[in-house]
Amino acid sequence: MAIQNILYRKRAFTLVELMITCIIIGVLVSIALPFFMTARLRAEETKAMATLYAYANAQKAFWFDAQGTATDPNTYTSQMTDLMPFVAVLSASGNDDGNWLYFINAADTATFEIEALHQGAPVVSLVLHENGVVDRLPAGGWPY
Repeated sequence: MAIQNILYRKRAFTLVELMITCIIIGVLVSIALPFFMTARLRAEETKAMATLYAYANAQKAFWFDAQGTATDPNTYTSQMTDLMPFVAVLSASGNDDGNWLYFINAADTATFEIEALHQGAPVVSLVLHENGVVDRLPAGGWPY
């Protein structure tokens, strides 16, 4: 009879074992989630940087294509639509790729400044200058 009780006894998890398992899973998620969110924003930033550099190359192509004269030298454009023949990433819908909004802050004969504004949270932006320097704005607003 004792052998039959051992063979037919149901095995189950206790409440304490289930609570410990839930606590362990919660700790692992709380550690992994911030790393995932930071990695996602870094990937979005890398995409935005590639697009900014494509726009910068388009600005330089526009400058060389702008047939200037001695009295009216070549100039960079302040209109994104002027860059359309030079850059493939500029869609017909404009300067929005879903996560970032791109626009030209300033352009003249010698300098230009292109900005990518993140449309989600956190609200941050990247500014690319003609010399290749990138500013992250606001300075303390980036999560990494």
